[in-house]
Amino acid sequence: MNEAQHCPLCQNEMIWQRKTIRYEREGLPITLEGVWVRVCPACGHELVPGPLAIQLMNLADQLFRSAKQLGEETNLPMPSVHLVFPETDEVPLALLQSV
Repeated sequence: MNEAQHCPLCQNEMIWQRKTIRYEREGLPITLEGVWVRVCPACGHELVPGPLAIQLMNLADQLFRSAKQLGEETNLPMPSVHLVFPETDEVPLALLQSV
């Protein structure tokens, strides 16, 4: 089910690319590197497929909660979190089936 997806802004066909996604909450920066997303080569608009977006937000939420709890229990300063997904040459099949 690898149908072409068109950009909602300019209607060009989107392609898969690995990108870096950044979140920040209450002073905690989280960087997720190497995430497969749909990108419009014409205008640069990026889309994270719905199921993946939910999973990434859940991951970030768990990291925020753990870091906050660690700071409250140990009085340590807020860390910076940088996760790198392994390099792959092909879009994972689960992503192709989710769009």
